[in-house]
Amino acid sequence: MAKRELEEINASSMADIAFLLLVFFLVTTTFSKETEVEEKLPRKNEDLEIKIREYNILQILANKNDNILVEGEHYLDDPMEIAGYVKDFFVHPSSEDNVKWPEVTKVTSQMCQTKIAYYQPYTADPTLGEAYEDSIKIYEGKLKTCELMGGSYNEISPKAVIAITLDNSTKYETYINVLDGILTGLTELRDELSIAKFNKPYAELDKDIAEEKEMIEAIQMVYPKRIFKAKGIASND
Repeated sequence: MAKRELEEINASSMADIAFLLLVFFLVTTTFSKETEVEEKLPRKNEDLEIKIREYNILQILANKNDNILVEGEHYLDDPMEIAGYVKDFFVHPSSEDNVKWPEVTKVTSQMCQTKIAYYQPYTADPTLGEAYEDSIKIYEGKLKTCELMGGSYNEISPKAVIAITLDNSTKYETYINVLDGILTGLTELRDELSIAKFNKPYAELDKDIAEEKEMIEAIQMVYPKRIFKAKGIASND
């Protein structure tokens, strides 16, 4: 009697699922609140399965003298200069080495449709069905963003974050100025995209209007707010 062959499982597809589950976990737990800005980076002695590489972090430090340092080498006279670094972090200058920047992936409608179609049959799986459904929801959101952006958009790495580190002696006013500089850069990016695609500034979009709510969500997907406030560092004196 011929042995019945077991159906092969595509290893690359399972890796895809594992990565999507990881991304979903990050998005739904760490970055779920658009307005959240006070999250703390993990301490070095905490268990951390995922290591965020340096090029995925825009590091902004305010020291005990309230001097602002970006990426460990750029001292700023004006906190508003931070806005330019934020914009470069999301939209990398083509003239510079891309190795120093977070990975950016082009997301297309066809890619999203292919993923949705692939995951759909597995939603009935009693063990992993819910995870497949969550993956489909993620790609449905990306598909809607593609449609609103004209067929595709560039997606920054889900691990990319902006980290604010303060000295224990840093003035609260300095922290607010740093935060304002970050949000200014992010707002400028969102405004530019909103005007280009919808002929309306981002701040004027109304979330209570269904059509404009979709626009807001699409813009936030292209330019997500991921800001961490790291634990304060102690001065050496």
